Amino acid sequence: MKQTDVGKLLNSISKKTFVKYYETFKDTDISHQEMIDRLALDSQKFTPTSRANKTSTARRIFREGLEIEALLIIVGSRADLDTVEKARKLLDMELENNNLSGRAGRMSKDICGNIICIDFGKWFQDNYSNKKIEDVEFKKNLVLRDDVEKLSEFIKNKKEVVETIKNKKEVDTYKQVEGVLVIEKIEGISSVEAYSDEDNLSSIKEIDCILSEIVDKNIVHKSLLKKLVGIDIIAINNLWRLFQENVCKIQTYILINPFGDGVNKRFNDILMIINSIFFNNSKSIDYLSAIRAVSLSWMKEESLKNILFYKFNPEKYSSDEINDKIQSSIKFLNDDIRFTFSKYIYAYQEVLKTFLEQSGKQIYIEKISNYPLFLEFGACSKISLELMSLGIFREGSIELSKHILGENSQEIINELKHLDFGANKMNDYLKRKLREKIKLIR
Repeated sequence: MKQTDVGKLLNSISKKTFVKYYETFKDTDISHQEMIDRLALDSQKFTPTSRANKTSTARRIFREGLEIEALLIIVGSRADLDTVEKARKLLDMELENNNLSGRAGRMSKDICGNIICIDFGKWFQDNYSNKKIEDVEFKKNLVLRDDVEKLSEFIKNKKEVVETIKNKKEVDTYKQVEGVLVIEKIEGISSVEAYSDEDNLSSIKEIDCILSEIVDKNIVHKSLLKKLVGIDIIAINNLWRLFQENVCKIQTYILINPFGDGVNKRFNDILMIINSIFFNNSKSIDYLSAIRAVSLSWMKEESLKNILFYKFNPEKYSSDEINDKIQSSIKFLNDDIRFTFSKYIYAYQEVLKTFLEQSGKQIYIEKISNYPLFLEFGACSKISLELMSLGIFREGSIELSKHILGENSQEIINELKHLDFGANKMNDYLKRKLREKIKLIR
């Protein structure tokens, strides 16, 4: 829906009414008729038809997910100062409570795995639910059967192929399959014997030959490669050699606490290494600077609003431009930082940890800050992370951490159950959302 349409909807409600009853309009537990009755109690000037129309229109805004756009219009309008200020606070809350908690379950511990999809349309058919796991076709087998020539070309000319393939998921799939085949090769499994038939024999032989050369040059232990399936084995080896060449100053390669002294330079240096090793220096300096700045703000528990508007003053732009900025910023935070760079930072740190173990420098391992975990949750304090692990959204966890003294889950749960919200300076919307979450904690 275009902005002008939302503007028309707002005008039919009135900006003041929309802001005043925002939370009530949004609450789906309140029925349509109850909402109409509330308007009747609070304002006698609305006719029954007017109250019904205002309720229907407001509910439509929320139903179609247009509430942020509506608030942006009000903030940029000439409505009375009280209405604009209330809209601004509501907008802040909507942005703050967007937890961006996708990919639940990975928890920065695994960068790959098998996903088994069940066709529920067939699930209740006779014998379908008894289908054996051996009958499930895994992605690796499908690629080796249907896309073996593309896979072969990818393994031979990775850099050139990556530049021509627009679908990132396709690239990731080929990386995963290559990684699995490398592990199997190290374990003595021949791709020719395991996967070839009369249709793909030539391509499989070619793949097996290339993998043999890669494995022969590998200096990294198999256990590390298993952790990093999907990460280019040549890049892993190059990073290992970098650590070998600089073993005397290896402590300078450790990522320090986001609040630590010198964190900007250290993080910048390591991002430059990651760009060189894993991205062939394809990322620009400005791009890496944005990754560093936004990542640190995110990990240091800054408000989502400030992060989304990095180097952007919303007062100078139209609501359409602000919406575009919000969307691009969320994509940058989720796709570029919390997925792509989190994955390669994880790979970097796993290589470093294994190198430190094998070099007799275990003392440094405990000094490594868990950036992948911090980037996943958008926090680095123990209490905030504990609260989020209990299911509380990011901004609520950050606010609650100011009032919680316990450090383990049980202590925190006990405090939450007896927390006096009346004594805390939180806005009513946040208090209500937190109460709802805390009730669910057992």
